[in-house]
Amino acid sequence: MSLVLRQRGWLPLHASAIELEGRALLFMGKSGAGKSTLAAAFETGGHPLLADDVVGIRNNRGRNMALPGFRRVRLDPAAAAATALSGLPSLQDGEKRSVDLSRGDK
Repeated sequence: MSLVLRQRGWLPLHASAIELEGRALLFMGKSGAGKSTLAAAFETGGHPLLADDVVGIRNNRGRNMALPGFRRVRLDPAAAAATALSGLPSLQDGEKRSVDLSRGDK
């Protein structure tokens, strides 16, 4: 996905993004830092997820724009439980699965 974004003029960032008051708010950090969990917590609080794991950014007439992605987030079972998201099959410790937020798996 990062390569495709780059080829189309977008700057790919390793981040998760939510919508807050009509703007994109990005969470950046190392793998395992909790970006997806934080974005999922905001989703359950009414702030829609824009993208998880890779967010494309591009300057458009002096304004930075974030490209919305798929409405799914990858969480481990503990993070899903902590953010009140359901729909995850039983997992072994350390495994992550996608929760499709477009279907309303909350």
